[in-house]
Amino acid sequence: MKHQQQLEKRTHEGGPRARMAHRRSPLFLTSLILTSLLAGTAHAQFGYTVELLYPQVGQAGTTVDVTIEGNFLHDPQEVLFYQPGIRCTKLTPVTEVTHFQSGSVRKVDEGNAARLTFEIAKDAEPGEYQLRVRTRDNLSELMTFWVTPFPVVHEQHAWTDRDDNDGSPLRNDSAKHAQPIALNSTVSGYLPAGPPQDDDWYSVECKSGQRLSVEVVAARLGTYHYDGMNDPSVSIFDSNRRLLGRNDDNALHAQDPVVSVIIPQDGRYFIHIRQQMDYETSMRHYALHVGTFTRPLVAFPLGGQAGKRSKITLLGDASGELMADVLLPSSPGPFEAAYVDVFASESFNGKPQATAFAPLRNTDAFGLPLNEPRPPSPNRIHSASFHDVFEAAGRNAIDNPQPIDSTLPLAINGRIESEGEVDWYRFTAKKGERYRLRAYAKTLDSELDARIWLRPAPGNASRRSYDEDDTRWEPHDLVGHHYREQVKDRLDPIFMFEPDTDGDWLIGIGDTRRESGPHHVYRVEFQPHVDSTFVFFTAYPSLDEIVRDRIVLFPGHSYMHPMGVQPGFGSTYDGPLQLRATNLPEGVTIKAEPFTQDAGVIPVMFSATQDAKIGADLIDLIVEPVDPKARANYRGGFIQVLPATQRRGGFAMCFHRTRKLALAVGEGAAFDLAIDRPTIPLVRNGELALNVRVTRHAGFDGDVYCEMDWLPDGVNKQPPLIIKSGETDAVYKLRASGNAPPGEYPISITGRENEGGIVRTGAGFHYVGSPFVSLTVGEPYVTIQLARAAIERDTIGEITAEVTHHKPFSGEATLQLGRLPFGVEQVKPFPTIKSDDKSATFQVKVTNDCLVGQYKDIYCEVTVNDGGQQIRQQSGSGTLRVDPERKTPATSDSP
Repeated sequence: MKHQQQLEKRTHEGGPRARMAHRRSPLFLTSLILTSLLAGTAHAQFGYTVELLYPQVGQAGTTVDVTIEGNFLHDPQEVLFYQPGIRCTKLTPVTEVTHFQSGSVRKVDEGNAARLTFEIAKDAEPGEYQLRVRTRDNLSELMTFWVTPFPVVHEQHAWTDRDDNDGSPLRNDSAKHAQPIALNSTVSGYLPAGPPQDDDWYSVECKSGQRLSVEVVAARLGTYHYDGMNDPSVSIFDSNRRLLGRNDDNALHAQDPVVSVIIPQDGRYFIHIRQQMDYETSMRHYALHVGTFTRPLVAFPLGGQAGKRSKITLLGDASGELMADVLLPSSPGPFEAAYVDVFASESFNGKPQATAFAPLRNTDAFGLPLNEPRPPSPNRIHSASFHDVFEAAGRNAIDNPQPIDSTLPLAINGRIESEGEVDWYRFTAKKGERYRLRAYAKTLDSELDARIWLRPAPGNASRRSYDEDDTRWEPHDLVGHHYREQVKDRLDPIFMFEPDTDGDWLIGIGDTRRESGPHHVYRVEFQPHVDSTFVFFTAYPSLDEIVRDRIVLFPGHSYMHPMGVQPGFGSTYDGPLQLRATNLPEGVTIKAEPFTQDAGVIPVMFSATQDAKIGADLIDLIVEPVDPKARANYRGGFIQVLPATQRRGGFAMCFHRTRKLALAVGEGAAFDLAIDRPTIPLVRNGELALNVRVTRHAGFDGDVYCEMDWLPDGVNKQPPLIIKSGETDAVYKLRASGNAPPGEYPISITGRENEGGIVRTGAGFHYVGSPFVSLTVGEPYVTIQLARAAIERDTIGEITAEVTHHKPFSGEATLQLGRLPFGVEQVKPFPTIKSDDKSATFQVKVTNDCLVGQYKDIYCEVTVNDGGQQIRQQSGSGTLRVDPERKTPATSDSP
């Protein structure tokens, strides 16, 4: 309960959601002291297992100490990294951490923080490394750590900008007080919330003709799970405060700025970073890369044919256009594996090497060497198994389209270089072919907001035409909310092209806004259609997506997690599908019944044997047809798209994406849970009572909270069940609607301790599932047809019923009327029927309290005892007319 109270309190002194007062006022300094004394669990009030990780950046080839803060971190044991290149060599719980507002040391409760030691490989690729922390009995939410090729320096005055008692400045809030840093370094810095807004200044010494590139990672860090929006801007000034370059948003990194300039003369240059949009966040972290590295913004072409060597022009660098000679992999992988980093080194997982890299122009003027530092983030292109077509010189008008002699599939590559330009091409397609027509522009960092028109060429009798702009998540083989969650990829059109005639077609590519420029490049692929289906973790009602977004098992126990099923874009396969897992740790199994792509949500049971090895792993879930013959042209699997940081209303703007499912086997299950297998079906319009049994382990005697996380369509559950301390059995009721699909379904109930964890996030609880039992949803035992009846007030009357039997039952069934009006009651004993009875009669008493009138929708509740188990069902819809009582005529004596 202590943790729940912390979650609800949200004091000014607590956590990163607190709003800072004036950072430089005496009142603020006093509040820092009070905060350190009173808010020992500042970050822990969020309620997540890991809420904060800092610093979030480290240099390749170094060892970095990282602090995590959160809840229930008493026994951290392992860090599960999604990408190779980093390993954690030491995990130590701590009770002293750096205060996130003041930089001073503060005390935290035991279990609220730990220090991790990351060993980063020398050849670790720059960029994002996703991770989760495994404790003795849990696996944390997904966090990120970033690798830089440069040495890391920390902002010296990250928390306050002020003057010391002796007047010496402790600040970097102006060019005058800029923090000197070396070229080719990465700053780990902070932008505390205002007012006034924080300004961070840095200075570097540069030579004439040298490139100065600045690149920021801020929004992509995802420092906080919630309310950590981050939108900085960055500027470069010379020593005379003349602006050389500035950036806020861009096509490469969206919210995270990047700017590159050529230095005009020797001297000192200044870098200024501040928030462009001052979101309601107490602290904004950033990693600021500063150096002489090349910084192209986009590549052209945006892809090439697999197994071929491609000449790639890199656009947007301050020195001008650059050339990379890239050997594309011979077998492009599925999904994101088909993207190739132009700068990928030869030693990294066998990725193709940029074998030559040199400026195309201005070489002599700026003296750029061939071994310049690699940029801290990639420029990507897409590898495809088909050939390329390139835009011919000049504008391709609709009345004079560029002819394409090659047959589909193919890729079209070009640029939109004049306002309102639309490039038109003429190609041939055959009836019955199916292509996913996929534009690559924003997805691969182009400035083009692509729009595609496709129509029959003159002489083609087809009447089909297409005009496509933005997309939902599904065409990208991803999952997300279609209007709240936006990413730049969704600005690229994707649609199914299915010609209904043999003949020629016209395709036009332009910019939705009629804009143009050298960086408005495009690639349009005619990808042969492949049927697919994907599964993902559905969010629990009223909880964030990241709550229980991983699997935690305990030896000898099971856990059922519902999974959403998303049909692949354009998929028409209607056969049965199955789930298959690879890379499962020894002793762990999964079970899921065959399903179809329109199943919506399916239950998946994860189980660990008693001797399953303790640890964490990343597993692959593969969705495939049950029929082996149908698997050759099918793909599918697990998707997880998590907000880097969520904002109010669910409008996240950056996301962490993975196709790996995180699973851990831990210690600490407090009880076993089981459902007695029902011996009778749950009938339509019926209610079934299930017996739930709990066996507590030594050391736990508390209440157990139980709830079913998945039920078949048309079946509803009761409110959560609490099995009190000392009790071992309880009843959990299910009810089926009148249109519940008949069939057999696997069901499980999930339990956790009723206290001791944090309900909002699930942290601190041990979730245990009961093994699957089979629930049969079937037709009712009987149908009751209630006859219309009329009864006077203040009398006892009868309502008769016709009974139709659908399946036999042993014993007797009790009948009780429901939805009777006020003042009307059924007279006991209630009627009973046997398996061969055809009718029943109800005795009904109407009192003077009942209003005269007609009452509809009266039903009959049938309680059947069959096979030692009781089931209730509703049937019938009768009408009762209540008449006024008859008045007895008055009598008089004869004279």
